[in-house]
Formats: sequence, structure tokens, C-alpha cells
Amino acid sequence: MGNVLATCEVRDGTIRGVSHEVVTAARMLAQQLGGSVDALVLGPPGCATAAAALGEFGAERIFVAEAEDFAVYHPDAAVRAIVALHQETDYAAILFPGSAMGKDLAPRVAVRVDAGLATEVTGLDVEDGQVVATRPQYAGKAIARLGFARTPAMASLRPNVFTPQPAAGAGDVVAIEVASEPRRARVRGIESGERGRLDVAEASVIVAGGRGLQEPESWSLLEDLAAALGDGVAIGASRDQRRHSAPGGDAHGQGDRGGQQGSGGAHLRRRRLRNRRRPVRDRSPPYGGDSSGPDGGVVQAGSMTSRHAGSVQSEPAAS
Repeated sequence: MGNVLATCEVRDGTIRGVSHEVVTAARMLAQQLGGSVDALVLGPPGCATAAAALGEFGAERIFVAEAEDFAVYHPDAAVRAIVALHQETDYAAILFPGSAMGKDLAPRVAVRVDAGLATEVTGLDVEDGQVVATRPQYAGKAIARLGFARTPAMASLRPNVFTPQPAAGAGDVVAIEVASEPRRARVRGIESGERGRLDVAEASVIVAGGRGLQEPESWSLLEDLAAALGDGVAIGASRDQRRHSAPGGDAHGQGDRGGQQGSGGAHLRRRRLRNRRRPVRDRSPPYGGDSSGPDGGVVQAGSMTSRHAGSVQSEPAAS
């Protein structure tokens, strides 16, 4: 059976919204594989009560490790827990949130289990019994479909893509023991923005500002616009304007309204101008090669090969 493990995130003793997205995506993938969903939660004592709610999104078993050391992100313990569960269950896929924690944890686990990792994933399907991930690339100009050379298929999910959908699961909470030592890295704490502000990673609309604001006093324009748009709106910035940006996370809202042409637009325009001065290289064989040769990331009109996550096919993104 193709069971799927959803790695969940805890902050301040509560389950973050991105965890519901991961469990939802894991459930939809497990249905195609004919398996079930397990969820993993590492958190401070008492977090098992909050973790039990993951069953409302389709988790059959919820593995919970509670310890004071897990009150903040503990990468070494999380890796040990995931590897141990995979060795016991042999998961077909392991999914991570596309948060700062997920982006740090996923490659650590991929190295330990010797598996390919797809990031910024926006779709998961099963073709001929194999997991296929969909992700944008080249700043959204193309859509790649990636296969995995071996199991488990590992993916970190782009925030705000897999909308949480309630679907009753058994929700059996299973307590596990995970050693907190040895550790190679220690998280001293997490600095958050102003309380009450929505994390940009969980927002459906992001009001972004940059140099177009010209002065710190203009920041209030963004705050007024965010308030007028209502719930589900976060404020972000391409750089730390007056040290007043929204809490940490990745800006992948459904729409951006900002004070410049995209965050960091000036930098991208300067880079494009520099690139115009560079000569175009001859990419014809034997220098460019073709997609039938050894894998090495060679790009052609309709395909790409990838060294890390099996075969890739590209197609233009919808305009």
C-alpha cells in the first residue's frame, strides 16, 4: 500500500495552518495510491491535544513526540523521527510544508533516506503507480512535471495551493519517543512580527511594498489598503521597510498588490540589462547535447532532464 507521511509544524504549542494543507495534500495523494495518511508532530508537552485535530483533515495515525526541547524547531530530532517512521512503514511519499521549517527539514531528510526532493510543488498525481509532482519554474514561465527515481517521493508544498478540506480520518494519536540528543544545530528562538498580523505564508492576498513607497511614513498606505481588503490579507515587503514587515514566511498569496512592479523588481531589471550584454552561446551538439544524452539539466524546447528527481517534462504555463 502507498502510505503517505505528512510532516506538520507547531508554533507556540498550536498546529500551524500549513499543516492542514500538508495533511490535505497527503490524503488526496494516498487515495490515488490506495494507502492511508500518517502525520508527525513534534512539540512541547500538551501539544497532543491540538495534534488530534489533524484527524479532521484525513490523518489516520498521528505520531506525536512531546518534550520541552521541541517547543522550538529541533531539526536533528525531526530527522530522526521521520527516518525511523519511514524504516518502519516504508512510505510511498513524505510531504513537508513550504515554510521556513519545511524548507530546512526536507533536504536533511532527503539525504538520510537517499531520495529525490521536489520543492514548491503545486500538484501531486499518480501515473502508472508512480508519484508525479507539478511545480512552476523560471519564475512561473514554465510548468515542470517531475517523476521520482526511487521511493519515498519527497516534496515540499507551496503555501496556499492545497486548500485544507475536512475529511474525517481515524485520528488515532500515537505517542512516540524521540531522542533530543545528539544535536548538530540548536534553534535559540523564533522572532515574530507584530502579534495579530497574519503570516504571509498563510495569506490569500499579500499587500507588498518596496522602494516605491519612498519613505517609512508611507507604510501606513499599505496598512490602510490591507484593512480595506478584509480578512486573509498580510503585509510584506521586498526589503525591511522601517523594520515593519510581516512575520516571516514566503509570499505566495493568490494576489499581490504592492508599491512597485513585484517585490525586488528593480534588482531583476538591472540583472536583465546586464544579461543583454552577454553573447549567446552555441547550444547545438556536442556542446548543448540533447535530452537523450546523460542527465545534466539540459534544457530544450519541450523537455528537461533532472539529476535529482527523475524525469522532467516542461510545458508553457497558462497565461
